[in-house]
Amino acid sequence: MIYKLLYNNLIFLLLLISLGCSPNLEDKVKSYELAHNNHDIDKVMSLYTNDITFEIVGIWTKTGKEQVRNIAEWDLATNSHMIISDIEINNDTVTFKLKEGNDWFRLIGIEYMYYEPCKMVFENGFIKEIKAEATEESRNAFNELWPSLYQWLIKEKNEEFSKLITAESEFIYNLEYAKMWLKLLKEWKNLPVQ
Repeated sequence: MIYKLLYNNLIFLLLLISLGCSPNLEDKVKSYELAHNNHDIDKVMSLYTNDITFEIVGIWTKTGKEQVRNIAEWDLATNSHMIISDIEINNDTVTFKLKEGNDWFRLIGIEYMYYEPCKMVFENGFIKEIKAEATEESRNAFNELWPSLYQWLIKEKNEEFSKLITAESEFIYNLEYAKMWLKLLKEWKNLPVQ
């Protein structure tokens, strides 16, 4: 009888310990941030469901791992770095603030883009949806700088520029095109191109 009681208490204690050690959603968001900042594309991709939807509100929506992998490759080429803060969890949904810097933004004159609100929806422990909206200040900063770059691209580099966007004037995201963008931006800024 005493052994059974000890055994049951031990099982209960082990259950409590395992629940305390299991990764919660905040840990998963921090794992995502770390993998992104380390440019560990395979790790980032392992955190998504197969039908992942990733949206930058008003800019683009990518669906499925193939399209989202292209975003991860773009982030690698542009040396993207993010800082996630103010994490709040409600069931399977995590909201947070995001600060992102990358070489593309820096070359056009933006140190960081700020996104809030941002949201990740989880399904069975994997990220099913990411939705981020740039702050008004970040949108305004981009809209102030983009016209002069756009005019230069149209006038001086129209052939190259036309390869980097779709017929609907959306950027094409992947590793190769990110490198082409960086080359063009360095030319625009009169910086040495490697």
